[in-house]
Order: sequence, then C-alpha cells, then structure tokens
Amino acid sequence: MTFKGIAILGSTGSIGCNTLRVIESLGGNRFRVVALAAGLNVEKLADQIAVHLPEVVSVETEPAAHELRARLFERNVDLPRIVIGEAGLVEVATHPQANCVVSATVGAVGFVPTLRALEFRAQCSASVSARGETERSAAHRADGLGWSVSHEEQS
Repeated sequence: MTFKGIAILGSTGSIGCNTLRVIESLGGNRFRVVALAAGLNVEKLADQIAVHLPEVVSVETEPAAHELRARLFERNVDLPRIVIGEAGLVEVATHPQANCVVSATVGAVGFVPTLRALEFRAQCSASVSARGETERSAAHRADGLGWSVSHEEQS
C-alpha cells in the first residue's frame, strides 16, 4: 500500500494538532507527514518532529530555527531540513511528496503558500482562520483557475 504524503502549514495550532491526531489515529501506513510549518512554538514543533519525522520543517525566524535545532539535538532526533519565513512556508506547501496540504495558518500569512500549493497541485485543504483571509483569497483564486475549493465559516 502506498502512503499519502501530507504537509501542514500551522502544525502547532489547534487545527494542525488535530490534523496530526487524525493521521495518528488512522495509522502510519496510510499517511506520512512529509512537511510541517509552525511560527515560533518550537517546543510543540519539536514534539511533532520526533513523532512524525518530516523531511522539511519551517519556522518563522532564524532564532527559532536555532532553538529548534538545539531541542532536536537534546532529544537525539535526526534533523529535518529547516527553512525560514514565507519562503519556508512555500517550500512546505509545495513539497513534492505532499499529496495534500492542510493550510491552518492564522490570518493572511498563509495566503501565498496556500496559493502556491493550489498552483502546484489540485488537492489542498484550506482551513478557516479567525477572519478567513487566506481561505477566501485562495478560494477566489482557485475558482478563477477552474478548481473547486470548499470551506466552512467558523462562528
């Protein structure tokens, strides 16, 4: 059986954490987390890396990347490729082995990476942020490209 590669933008937030829980509950032979992106929550990201062993991870800043390397070294976890900022988010979103991208970032920070994921592949799940900027913008762009994107508004 082949696995489905998953990339998660915003992996340390509630939607990202719940996505990882679902993947874990379905078993490791169906899905593989190939890329994760988080802002500055290095401790939680280190936990996720230790469990899922992604190939690439993104953090917001160079100091966060340095702290992540130190935490993974302390845990004796193999270092994934660590990328930074918006370029790092785009790299996670367009990982070649990701069959599906979950975009769970807060606000507009996820717009460009989500758009790149939509351009790179047809299957992209854009979750709703507090104000929904990323999702409405990306969905509008996807509709213009002839793709169907569904989303739910949170109250």
